[in-house]
Amino acid sequence: MKKITLILALLIVGALAFSDGDMDRGPMKGAWGPGGWGPGGWGFGRMGFPGLMNPALMSPEIEKLLRSHGNKTLGSLTVADIGMLMAKMNEAAMINSYIEGSGRMSFIVPGIGQFINKEPLTGTLFLTAHLGVIAGTVTGAYFLLPQDLQFGNTDYLNEPIGTIKDRWRSHSLYDYLPSAAVLVGGHVVDFLIRTIASKNAEKLAGEKIKSGEVKPKAYFWSKGNGFGFGMHMGKM
Repeated sequence: MKKITLILALLIVGALAFSDGDMDRGPMKGAWGPGGWGPGGWGFGRMGFPGLMNPALMSPEIEKLLRSHGNKTLGSLTVADIGMLMAKMNEAAMINSYIEGSGRMSFIVPGIGQFINKEPLTGTLFLTAHLGVIAGTVTGAYFLLPQDLQFGNTDYLNEPIGTIKDRWRSHSLYDYLPSAAVLVGGHVVDFLIRTIASKNAEKLAGEKIKSGEVKPKAYFWSKGNGFGFGMHMGKM
């Protein structure tokens, strides 16, 4: 365990030596994707390690990788060993982030994670269901409001605000229960759609990576007197 800790510490120090935390340099600047960086995918700047800085994000693959090299003493590690470990750890972390990010984006807006992973039909179905639930919830809640609060009986643009407030306050909580129930029910249904879309996007992302359609790609950049290298997720 001590050897693994020492190796991990050395790798982090090495990563920090190659990176000053400025993620807006290199070919990834201004691009977008599930991780926020990369052309149609995922960039983590120069030798970025999204999983290393937070132990909770460390994947079983990274832990297994470290343990597989734990039988070496720190002094026996070569530059090639460290470079290989850094590359594989970065790759494993990016794969995890790609999968989780695809799910996260489909939870925020159902269907987006599917579009990113080139499944437009599934994405369209989730997005349509999401928008349909929102439209149906708002419409149902509106028509279940007391009649005098609907647009046909209240001119919200021209009547005094005080008059409108008094009209809303003139009703009891019981009068608003049907409308409130529709809002709550719609929220629950929409949450289920977001959750299902998120899980589906994560599954799609995993399948794309497993099939090789999406994989980590190395890149090199130079700017002025500086240069660097890193990895991002991209299409084959």
